[in-house]
Amino acid sequence: LYTQLLTVNKNQKRKRMGDLTPLRANNEEKLGLLNEAIQSFNGAALKFGKYYQELEQRVRELDIELKYKNQALEKNLKEKEEARDYLHSILESLSTGVIDVDLEGRITSFNHAAEEITGFTSERVIGKKFSRFFDLECFLNMGLDLKHMDRIKSTTQFETEIYGKEK
Repeated sequence: LYTQLLTVNKNQKRKRMGDLTPLRANNEEKLGLLNEAIQSFNGAALKFGKYYQELEQRVRELDIELKYKNQALEKNLKEKEEARDYLHSILESLSTGVIDVDLEGRITSFNHAAEEITGFTSERVIGKKFSRFFDLECFLNMGLDLKHMDRIKSTTQFETEIYGKEK
C-alpha cells in the first residue's frame, strides 16, 4: 500500500507540476548552445587579441621608422638652412647689387648692395613684382642687353642670368 501511495503521489505530483522531462531536455539544449556561443566568443577574443598584438608591434615598428625619418629630415633641413645662410652671407658681402626674379616676375632676393644702389629696402620689394619698382628702360641705360628677355621668359622654365656688357 505504501508503494502504491508513493507511486500515486508521484503521479499526482507530475500531473500538478507537469512532466519535467521536456524542460530538462530543453534546458540541456540551451546550455549546449550557450556553451558553443561562449567557446566561439573565446575563440574570437583570442584571434582579436592576436591581431591586436600584431598591430601593436606594427605601430612600434612604424614609430621607430618615423623617428629615423624625422631625424633624417631634420638633418637635411639643417643642412639646407646652413647652405641658404651661407649663400645669403655671400650675396650680402658682394659690392655688386644682386636682384633675383622668378619666372613670374616676383623679386625673390635683393642684397644689401642692391638696396644701396636703388634706395629700396629688401623688405619692401621681396615678393612683389619687379615691374612695380623698376622700368626695363632704366636697365638699358646701364648697358644690360635685355632684348631677348621676352623670348626667354616665354620659351623656358628655367631661371636666366643677365650680365652687363663690359665697357
